[in-house]
Amino acid sequence: MLTQPYLLTYSPGAENKPLDAFVYAPHGGDFDRFMEMNPYFKDKFWLESDMLREICVMEGDQFTPGLAYKATGVLAAMGLDVAVMEVLVPREILDMNRVLEDAIKPTFDYERQVDIRKWFELGYEQMAKIRDDHIDRLKPTGKLLDVHTMRPGPTPIDLKPSPRIPSLSERAGVEVIQPGPIETFYVERIEALKKQNEITTPRSHCLVAHYGDETRSVFDMVADPLVVTTMERLFKIYNIPYNESEVYYFLDHMVGHKKPYRYEQGILVDFVKTAFCNETLGDDFDLLNLTTNPQAIEEYGILLARTVLMSQKKMVDLEGFKLFEI
Repeated sequence: MLTQPYLLTYSPGAENKPLDAFVYAPHGGDFDRFMEMNPYFKDKFWLESDMLREICVMEGDQFTPGLAYKATGVLAAMGLDVAVMEVLVPREILDMNRVLEDAIKPTFDYERQVDIRKWFELGYEQMAKIRDDHIDRLKPTGKLLDVHTMRPGPTPIDLKPSPRIPSLSERAGVEVIQPGPIETFYVERIEALKKQNEITTPRSHCLVAHYGDETRSVFDMVADPLVVTTMERLFKIYNIPYNESEVYYFLDHMVGHKKPYRYEQGILVDFVKTAFCNETLGDDFDLLNLTTNPQAIEEYGILLARTVLMSQKKMVDLEGFKLFEI
């Protein structure tokens, strides 16, 4: 039987109150936990379980739930009204950073397994409403932190378009995706991702501040300028490498951010995974077997909290503070 454990929300002492901050982790869903919570899905996907797990782990935003909960705890301890939302579905099954037509991944036979498709469609709609309701509760000075992590470097497979389920309006005349091409796509992607150990110049953390188009031309600021400058200041204080909007842009045909996310009150930040794991790039680096560095989660969680506090002018002069002395 299909149940509906899509997400977790937590508002320490701030249930139904206007919010000083909303921390969102849409891509941190853990495959093993999701399958344990939803045994109905066992043997329902086209991909073998091990292959599906590999792609979900390597493409998921590992460490983001820990970062989100740490930031939320610090802000709550400072007396702010704050909420956090963690999406439990792995992003390679359902991606909440896409419009619905691109959110449900073709990992199952969507033509015949209508119950599964409807389950994910309902889950998307319910999660989007809960997310939007939290954003609507932000005070005029409230801030949204949309927290992500990325792999150390790009791969050639990134240039290939991902398979997608046709929307209802596109169904007529669209060739039905078959399991063979899906499996081939993921086999190629997994092999490419397993070569992250060959990366010699890793990415920097990315503050996503602008919309761009297919030509990657910047044309519109979408993040809160005060949040951007605050986070940039903190990165500079602690000598943390970063860039602004370098890794990717929001393409209107892909991402449903304009209304739902309201980035004029916050920012999407994409951290590099190597900042939070005990492993370093080299021959033994493996995206499937990264272990958590608790101190890094602590420090970056506090950095996120400080971004909110400083942008709200609750703590202004922080040059003399260490990250963990808040």
